[in-house]
Amino acid sequence: MAYFTVDFAMRPHRRQPSPSIFHRIRRLGGYLSVLAWFFVAAKTGSALNTNTVYVYRCDFGEEWDIDYDGWPDRWVRNSGPENPHYVSIGIQEDSEVEGGHCLRVDLDGAAASIQSAPIRVISRFSYSLTAKLKNEELKHSTAYLTFDLCNSAGQVVQSVRSDSFSTTNGWIRVHIPPVEPRDASTDHAVIGLHVVRGLRGDLKGRVSLTDLRVFREPRIDVTTNNPCNVYIDRNDVAIECALSGIREQRPMIEFRLLDGTNKELQHEELPLEGRLIENLAGKRKGSTNAEEPEGYEGVLKWRPKIPDYGFYRVVIRMKGTEAGAEAGTAAKENPKANAQESLADRQVDIVVVPPLPMPEEGEFGWSIPNGNEPLSLSVLSKLLPKVGINWAKVPVCYDTSKGDNGDEMMRFIEMLSASNIDVVGVVTRQADKASAGKKGQVSRELSMGDVLSQDYTAWSTALEPVITRLALRVRWWQLGRDYDATLFGMPELNERVEELRTALFRFGQDVHIGFCGDWDAEETYPGDVKWDFVQLAMQSYPTDKELESLLAKPRQNSALRWIVIDPPYVADFQPPPSELDAAVCSPTIPHLAGAAFLVPAWILSEMDMPRKAEATRIARSSAFVHRLVNAKLSGADGIMIAKPFNDENGLMQANGFPAELLLPFRTTAAMISGAKYLGRMRLPNKSPNHVFLRPDGQVVMMLWNQEPTKEVLYLGENVQQVDLLGRATAAPRRRREQVLQAGPTPIFVLGLHEAITRWRMNVAFETNQVPSIFSRPHHNALAIKNYFPQGVGGTVKIVVLQEQEMNGLTGRPDPASFALDRWIIEPPSATFQLAAGAGTQFPFDIKLKSALYGAQPIRVDFTIEADERLEFSVYDEMNVGTDDITLDVRSRLDKDGNLVVDQRMINHTNRLADFKCNLRCRGLRPQRMQVYRLGQDMDLKVYRFQHGEELLGKEMMLDIEEVNGQRVIKYRFVAGKNPRSEKKPRADQRGLADKDEKEKESKVPRPLARIGS
Repeated sequence: MAYFTVDFAMRPHRRQPSPSIFHRIRRLGGYLSVLAWFFVAAKTGSALNTNTVYVYRCDFGEEWDIDYDGWPDRWVRNSGPENPHYVSIGIQEDSEVEGGHCLRVDLDGAAASIQSAPIRVISRFSYSLTAKLKNEELKHSTAYLTFDLCNSAGQVVQSVRSDSFSTTNGWIRVHIPPVEPRDASTDHAVIGLHVVRGLRGDLKGRVSLTDLRVFREPRIDVTTNNPCNVYIDRNDVAIECALSGIREQRPMIEFRLLDGTNKELQHEELPLEGRLIENLAGKRKGSTNAEEPEGYEGVLKWRPKIPDYGFYRVVIRMKGTEAGAEAGTAAKENPKANAQESLADRQVDIVVVPPLPMPEEGEFGWSIPNGNEPLSLSVLSKLLPKVGINWAKVPVCYDTSKGDNGDEMMRFIEMLSASNIDVVGVVTRQADKASAGKKGQVSRELSMGDVLSQDYTAWSTALEPVITRLALRVRWWQLGRDYDATLFGMPELNERVEELRTALFRFGQDVHIGFCGDWDAEETYPGDVKWDFVQLAMQSYPTDKELESLLAKPRQNSALRWIVIDPPYVADFQPPPSELDAAVCSPTIPHLAGAAFLVPAWILSEMDMPRKAEATRIARSSAFVHRLVNAKLSGADGIMIAKPFNDENGLMQANGFPAELLLPFRTTAAMISGAKYLGRMRLPNKSPNHVFLRPDGQVVMMLWNQEPTKEVLYLGENVQQVDLLGRATAAPRRRREQVLQAGPTPIFVLGLHEAITRWRMNVAFETNQVPSIFSRPHHNALAIKNYFPQGVGGTVKIVVLQEQEMNGLTGRPDPASFALDRWIIEPPSATFQLAAGAGTQFPFDIKLKSALYGAQPIRVDFTIEADERLEFSVYDEMNVGTDDITLDVRSRLDKDGNLVVDQRMINHTNRLADFKCNLRCRGLRPQRMQVYRLGQDMDLKVYRFQHGEELLGKEMMLDIEEVNGQRVIKYRFVAGKNPRSEKKPRADQRGLADKDEKEKESKVPRPLARIGS
């Protein structure tokens, strides 16, 4: 009986950028150091891992063909249409290999498959396989080995395979690394040789196999007391290390706790008390020993001391005993026999999440992979409520032909529903019955476009049992897997979706149907449509500009818009090579102790890796959070993580362990999920921000800045800072005001006073432009509105932030130069009484006595009597100047060391004007210029000062006064520090800007005043 299933097909593998030459050389240095240790070990007489034991060896010699029929005893040949009998397989002589024999396959244009006799294994050990393989004249075919673990009934419970090989250059060694049995019923193993035919066969192709060796190795299993390794209590983390098959009874187990940058936080070594494993088996064919050696097994638990919430890694290593008189004596007598090589390190990634309230409703969701892997449904039901999502897209179908009635799925759906998570049932392709079930073939995939193009009666019967059982609990259904956009572009799509709705949901359930689509194809179906939602994604990872452009696209139809946001890749945030990386190219660099002590450069470069790892983690997390927030600002109805479980850029790893981006995602979702966007708040130092009103009534602000910046203002009484890990602390205060430290890493500020926030965000001046005409009043007005739920009264005062106030606000030292007179605000203050929701205006005049050209900061102070007395300030700016004059000033050093100041002016009016220009620097004679008949063509004036290096960093003042006019421009700048342009120049300014764009601008703080009109 055919049935629908869910198989999340991954997007094409994203090619990672090639590592730089510095990273390659540093990696090579690491390899050389490891090789050096091997040479030292060989010189001191240490052996390879003495825990390794041969359990099987086959070289196809005479003992493997007792009846001399040319076929290895107890080996099995798989027969069928794909593996015909006319392919010759048998033992042949080959002088190039030890033992002189091999098993050879002469393809004759077909394929072949052979399996070994059962090899006894036990689940308490791990097993590896090596073999020699030689392929000749394979042009279309490939060969590979398999190592299958089976139970006593012969059923394969676990299978691994080697790489595939075409023609080889003589004999090569094929290796399958240690396999740890996952099923306790594992009884034996079978080795398989498989030759797969391509589109064409190889008539003369030959595949030869010999020297098969199976090794029994110690097994180390590391588990935790939490199946998904996501903890709430940092004191509840427990690591369990189980060892079996070791030759030493009391080995030392080393535990190391690392943070997200691989910095070691804790290191402890504990002895494991091993108990003897009973004799496993006597001698059997292929065993190198008369009797397999006995070993030891044991379990050790360790509780790391987690210092705080965050992402951590525990590394476990087994070491030989280093103490004990008896062991020391034995080591002296026979050091080679007692040498122990450490087993391969095991590591466990864990996350300790802070106690954040999860949203009851919101846009964020995950797509869950097929079946119970990597985590079972019962484990997922405990994990998903902790990660901040309200949507989970899961495979809801099951195979009724096998007696699966979906009870586990029903429990899973009910548990998620109790945690405010809506389940979206995902229905994908149907297996092609013409090819399904054939050995060696993969069933042909049918996209949802293929399925819906058929008559629904051909496949709807497979869905009816599932729909009947689940439709009362699952209200949302997605047709097709993520990134399957084949439905978009179908003719009569509305009609086909309506037919499907009628056929499957004919019992009157209130269900919502949707599917995935492409951004460009959304315009194909404008207006009202029959589907309820569409999930939009790109097949390739979009850049920031591409994503911004997509999010800005207007909606085309009535369907809800769900958006896939892929987390960024680590490779995209690798820092550029530093001087230390460049030093790797040199053999040695002097150590601080003196030139006589030389340290390889790559060692110092490796020591710098934690800092670089931290920078990469912060930049990657910040970029991801910005993408999530931008999707929220676009009005997306759903924000989906399509592949949360993957090793390249997942929130969880492919094995189910947490990854680094889980905490930033969880924090962002917990802060803004379901929230209403209020806008941006003007802060004293202009840090960018977004303000949201959450469903629980709390106001939260996301805050960041490209440069470390301090913002000081009153936000409320119970304000908390929440970092991207979700750690909440009370915001520091300076008297009644909060002190927020903004930087490149976003933070969330929770608990803002709603009425004050709305009041502050809606204060507006009638105009923010002040003509640069002195000694004449310029009329303006301030509009305010009461957002308190009651009537209020109070006072308002406008304060122009002069030089001293501005320096105190920004934290910059007072330059003590070019002191300016204050502006005159008349009247400077007023009183008001406002009912709830009412607004008013405060008219005033501005008179300039001596004001700088450009944007100047303004502060409006409010004192309000509501349920209590509140004082807060609103920050804005006034632009001094006129739209008809553009001024651009740049400074630089010329080749002779002179400071050159370029002054460019454009008059945008039709009236020509003359200007007197005076450039001053404290301690130097002023330089004067005159601009004649300035029109719409750019005018350039050049000032030169000798000994320019001495002037760099000093303030300069440019006074420009209109001749026979009222306009006066006062512009202050710092020599050598040119501002970066934030806007593209207008068409009439391009000539002014083209030349400057070619000049390399230094990364320096902005001047105290902005240039431009």
